[in-house]
Amino acid sequence: MKIKLATAVIIAILAMVSLSSGLGVEGVIFDAEISPGQHISHEIKVKLGENEAPMVLKVDVEDWGQSQDGVNHAIANRSSPYSARDFLRVSPSEFRLEPGQSQIVMVEGDLPIDIGSGGRYALVTIYGLPLDRADENQESSVGLAVAVTSILRIIVSGTTLDRSGTIESVEVGELPAPGLCNVSLVFNNAGNCHFKALARCQAIGEDDAVLAESSSQLSSNIIPGASRRFRLNLAAENRSISEIRAIDVAVETEDGTILDQRTLEM
Repeated sequence: MKIKLATAVIIAILAMVSLSSGLGVEGVIFDAEISPGQHISHEIKVKLGENEAPMVLKVDVEDWGQSQDGVNHAIANRSSPYSARDFLRVSPSEFRLEPGQSQIVMVEGDLPIDIGSGGRYALVTIYGLPLDRADENQESSVGLAVAVTSILRIIVSGTTLDRSGTIESVEVGELPAPGLCNVSLVFNNAGNCHFKALARCQAIGEDDAVLAESSSQLSSNIIPGASRRFRLNLAAENRSISEIRAIDVAVETEDGTILDQRTLEM
């Protein structure tokens, strides 16, 4: 059974990215819930502006990584049970665009029967290739510039989703103003699927009174294995930093489920 983007089984987001190079791309985000053994088909449309110079483009499926600030990037030779790279392919993988022309890139694959549970993730990167390399048969990516990245998030239908994680580190720094400190914590997604999270912290006094509290904004999606840094400011008015006995921190999902919490004695 084939599943296409247009069907109701798949929840997909089609977006248009217009780049300074004059390249427009539709279909940069793909979200799907798919059963093992079913076919995946996603369409990416690439168009070059009328007044632009010809371009040669190369397309690759790559492993998806995230920085602690939530920036998506490709990872070479990543060994992850949540990678979708091995069962996805792109066609065509290289093509030339003349001004005003467009090209459909198909991303296809079959979700393995024994895929396991949770989510699977990959990036489709479209690189600009210098025109003088258009007729060369080279595998090296030296000299390529990333034009755009399309993200693919696949949830294995009918499996258990584990949204869990741990706080890896907590750092507290004193700011110049009285009673003001910043809290930086790093949280790791130890589950098997992506989710959004937020951090909360409280400054606790000697009498266990809450002197100050703060919370972060809800993060973007954190993929399995990735860590995210949260930064918060605590302002305990009319207090000195020495009056803070402990800092309580917690990370929770957007529905309020606590994923992990720590107490840092000052």
